[in-house]
Amino acid sequence: MKIEIKLRNIDSLNQSKIQTINDLIKNGHEVYFKSFSKKGGKRFANSIKKQLDSKEVLYTEVISDPVDSDIVVDEKSLPNYNWQFLINDYVNKCVLRPWGRYDILHVGINTKVKRIEVNPKGALSYQSHKHRAEVWVVTEGSGEFKLNEKKYKVGPGSVLKINPGEKHKIVNDSEAKLVFIETQLGTCDEEDIERFEDIYGRVK
Repeated sequence: MKIEIKLRNIDSLNQSKIQTINDLIKNGHEVYFKSFSKKGGKRFANSIKKQLDSKEVLYTEVISDPVDSDIVVDEKSLPNYNWQFLINDYVNKCVLRPWGRYDILHVGINTKVKRIEVNPKGALSYQSHKHRAEVWVVTEGSGEFKLNEKKYKVGPGSVLKINPGEKHKIVNDSEAKLVFIETQLGTCDEEDIERFEDIYGRVK
């Protein structure tokens, strides 16, 4: 299985994350490092080869050399996830985030459907998108939804409509996971995002 690790800071890997990468390689997975700078992935791969049990470290650049990955993970999420899901809970396209995970259920012309799972006390960033609308349907758990500075309590059956340019976020303020289905309508580009607040430090 191809696992793509997105790098935001090439100096941020600690021993716990290195151990996770070692475990993934030992279990037969191909690990790629994807950098946000053109030379970052290669620099990063070269700098950690000495720390890895395997020297087969692969890298790719953001635009010029894409990888058809099975799983995409931000390096911040590496030590915080139960990787057993690679065996017993795998869905076609899974992306890990500091707040949880999402699984891509469907991709069509100007549409994308995701199943989004937010960990207890996790929170998506307060964000907006220029080129797409979204509809969220909560299926499990409860939380607080914020839209253009107004806050709403949500739970199973809540339908949340977000227009292009509207600021929005959701917080799982419970002790159980929060799950919702997100339908994107428009230009479904993951880079179409502006963050205004984020508890994980991802605001640029």
